[in-house]
Amino acid sequence: MDTVVINNITKKFEHTTAIDDLTLTIPTGQMTGIVGADAAGKTTLLRIIIGLLCADSGTVTTLGYDPARQKKELIAQIGYMPQKFGLYEDLSVRENLEFYADLKSVDKNFDELLDFTGLRPFQKRLAGNLSGGMKQKLGLACALLGDPKFLVLDEPSVGVDPISRRDLMRLVRATIKEDTTVIWSTAYLDEANSFDNTVVIDKGKVIFHGPPETLAATSADFEREVIRMMGGYEEKESQIAAHYIYRESTVEYPVEALNLLKMYGNFAAVKNNTFHIRKGEIFGLLGPNGAGKSTSFKMMCGLARPTDGTAKIMGVDIRKNPTLARSYLGYMAQKFSLYGN
Repeated sequence: MDTVVINNITKKFEHTTAIDDLTLTIPTGQMTGIVGADAAGKTTLLRIIIGLLCADSGTVTTLGYDPARQKKELIAQIGYMPQKFGLYEDLSVRENLEFYADLKSVDKNFDELLDFTGLRPFQKRLAGNLSGGMKQKLGLACALLGDPKFLVLDEPSVGVDPISRRDLMRLVRATIKEDTTVIWSTAYLDEANSFDNTVVIDKGKVIFHGPPETLAATSADFEREVIRMMGGYEEKESQIAAHYIYRESTVEYPVEALNLLKMYGNFAAVKNNTFHIRKGEIFGLLGPNGAGKSTSFKMMCGLARPTDGTAKIMGVDIRKNPTLARSYLGYMAQKFSLYGN
């Protein structure tokens, strides 16, 4: 029996059709990837499957239940990791696990999960102070409590570095049973080859369903094929760049970091970081979660005070004249920094 059977479901939000007459089956005992761009309908589909949303039309059966009418019976057999961080940031790693264990009425022996995820040394750390990859591992551990028959992971690898993404995939493979069904949604096309079964959706419709190797031989070829199926990518001039007014300057290095050091107690988040960026350059700062990228940016923007070293914007020391230095900056934070309402 298939874990999920969907027939001709549609879901609309005001004038937007999120799911458009979609039919799909999810086989039992396999890891199925739901792949698609942002706003393709992935999260809406998952929420309908587990009963958090009701379809406007069509039918859904999950583990033999109607998720709209038999939610109580269904939820007890599902492990769900939502797209947004579904944990309490002011609780520790251990406290989050205990809380979810109480909600699920399951045993509180977390030793195996803590070892698998590598979180044992961090049990007392607040969830809000974990790196992005560690947060996702904690969310996965909470979803795995109680050995669910059906594990639903909504973009678990979003915002996570490549090493941690591979770790998450390995953890899921290592901890589930042979008959456990997994749905893993993602916008990263290169993850498609990691699944047993791949579903590509676009504008609420399934545009591909089958083994990933039948779509393309490599991740790069998968990526190109999916973009082609979605209508291709139109290259055109940026209207922002066309109307942008540049402020002239004779400074050789508009951005300079000189021996930047940032300590949190005995922990060095950034160690003597030095770089110079010339006018017109795009400078990439690469590294895994917890490497010190955001801390470096925050010091350059004056949001975190360096323990030692100097940060200059357009030749202006951001500690000595922060108002002038910040007037040259446009800053996009790691976390969405706008007002939700």
